[in-house]
Amino acid sequence: MVLEINLFGPFEARWNGEVLPIRSRRAQALLAMIALAPSTCVARDRLAATLWPDRAEGQAKASLRQELSTLRRALGDAADVLVADSTVVRLDGGSLQKDTTQRGRSEFLEGLDIRSEPFDDWRRGESAHFEKDDGLPSDQGEQAADVR
Repeated sequence: MVLEINLFGPFEARWNGEVLPIRSRRAQALLAMIALAPSTCVARDRLAATLWPDRAEGQAKASLRQELSTLRRALGDAADVLVADSTVVRLDGGSLQKDTTQRGRSEFLEGLDIRSEPFDDWRRGESAHFEKDDGLPSDQGEQAADVR
């Protein structure tokens, strides 16, 4: 059982080869951020601040809870790979495959615009990192520190 996420070109996620109907751009951004994080784990506070920077902390956290619910519904049979507790959200890394085959031919997370400057900054950083061709998240140390 494999969750495959296409990171170059238009966002697409597949579960065992079947395209998942993840239509929400924020859910797509959320899944991409978690998939690229060290140990596929990101602090809830960081996700909320990155994806909803224009909202107060409580409202951003409520929006994150709602988006996680939306994402779980879209994942369907794959919903168990998404694990969240009161502090972090993670993916079962053993079930995850990141598709970077279009690297160099397509833009990183092409067309994924959620009107969030922190997310745009994250996306630019990840894109620049992939241009270096080493395949690891660009802000590995920063993300690891945020999980603690």
